[in-house]
Amino acid sequence: MFELEIEVGQGAKLRIRAESFEDLKKKAEAIDIQSLNIPNQGTVPITSEPSIPLGLKESVQEFLRDSNARSGSEKALLFAFWRHRMGHEKLTAQDVLQLFRDCMEPKPANINSILNALTGRGLLTVDGTCDNLKAWRITRSGANYVEGNLLRGAKDD
Repeated sequence: MFELEIEVGQGAKLRIRAESFEDLKKKAEAIDIQSLNIPNQGTVPITSEPSIPLGLKESVQEFLRDSNARSGSEKALLFAFWRHRMGHEKLTAQDVLQLFRDCMEPKPANINSILNALTGRGLLTVDGTCDNLKAWRITRSGANYVEGNLLRGAKDD
């Protein structure tokens, strides 16, 4: 889900939501700025997809903190989801361990076992290699699990 929020003056905001960046772009471009009665009207063209999807936390540390992920398995899946949303289709066990370090979380004793178990549950899938290491990617079921269980209702601190 992509979201764009525009301040239109005196604390008022216009929020646009769409399933894809292209749909968001179309909706934003279709807004009749003249009808909003905004002083000093102007437009900002939307020309390229943002490097960080709107509505997604900028850092992995914030993303983890604001989630419901508690176990090593849930955190590994959340990291796969975060990397996918950041434009990295594949991840290795080393990538996941680095994200645990980046978040100052204790690293799991056997990350390969966790990733293989997530694969067995259909939440990740093996996707060849990356830098001569076994690589995984999140599946649609994995993304749905993250969105439905690890992000939904997460506390907003």
